[in-house]
Amino acid sequence: MSETMDKKVEMVRSFFKKEQPKNHPVKNHPLEKCEEYVKNLYIDMLCVFAMYDNDDTENQFNFIQRIMSGIEDTLSINDHIKRAMEVNVDKVGEFIKQIQDNDIKDIFFIDALIISCANGSATKKQTEFLAEFADMFGLTKDNIQFLCEMVICILEQDFDKLRKCLLNYNGIEDYVKKSMCYIQPMIDNNVVSTDENIYQYSLFKTKEKIIDEKYVGKESVTLENIIIDKHIEFNSVEKVTLIGCVFSEYLRFYEVKSVVIDNCEFKLNGRSKSLHFPSCTILNIKNSFLENVSLTYAASKTEIEKCVFKNINSVNAVFCNTDRLKVEDCKFYNCNAPSIFWTYENVEEKNNDYIGCCKKFREN
Repeated sequence: MSETMDKKVEMVRSFFKKEQPKNHPVKNHPLEKCEEYVKNLYIDMLCVFAMYDNDDTENQFNFIQRIMSGIEDTLSINDHIKRAMEVNVDKVGEFIKQIQDNDIKDIFFIDALIISCANGSATKKQTEFLAEFADMFGLTKDNIQFLCEMVICILEQDFDKLRKCLLNYNGIEDYVKKSMCYIQPMIDNNVVSTDENIYQYSLFKTKEKIIDEKYVGKESVTLENIIIDKHIEFNSVEKVTLIGCVFSEYLRFYEVKSVVIDNCEFKLNGRSKSLHFPSCTILNIKNSFLENVSLTYAASKTEIEKCVFKNINSVNAVFCNTDRLKVEDCKFYNCNAPSIFWTYENVEEKNNDYIGCCKKFREN
């Protein structure tokens, strides 16, 4: 009786495994917009990569079937395997022409990387085959290095690692846009915004319409990689986090317990264009650039690290009123405000540079 039941359950599990790609399709793949002829060539070549120098193709074919499900391929995986077995120089030449004409060579290389690494690291022969395709596509060494790092993030589903990866390279926007079929699910799983915990995120610095211009009574507000040219006010918010944002208008923080500003840029002009922190418990500004900015705040603990201040003058002075101030590894250019930057005893200053600043501004 037990043996009979085991066989039945194994049959059900086998069915689940077979249906898994249909239940987890790769949605919005760039191949989806191509003609059937191009789709078939594309999947055929992915099967070539899956079978080359590889005796265990289960993971690779599972991934290919997820793509097939997303593009509503009319052929079966067995059909594509048979077609892949008939690959020749002419077919490869036609494939390369088609993916270049349809602008899908970048996503194909990404898919080929994912397939080659599906069982761990690619073999020597697979790596050489990938390198030959990369050369055919005109990819540079930096292009390949970025794509390899991005694919690792996708395979590991490590969103934090992906964000760091994107910061390390320039000119990668097109690759990322083509890969959104893999990246968007990671964003959706990691960037969760609710009424009480607002999180507005962009992969790259983008001028987007912000959710609100006045945030009141929230547990947390996080804005990341947003270009903002409007006045923003935070009132009675537990924590405000600004990452990679660009501001050209003033910000106000009232009764905010914690403010973290990281890798942001403030280019403000005029008396009204300031950062105003009248009642914060903890303020941390790091890795940021502030030009023509007036900082006014009263905080229990303030830390300013690795920031650049430029053109802090008589109009845009920096006033500090805090129980504890730490300023480290900052650079001050042309800061000639008549008021002193910090005017009390409980201050920790370390490794700061003053270029073109008046003497009184540097005193403490």
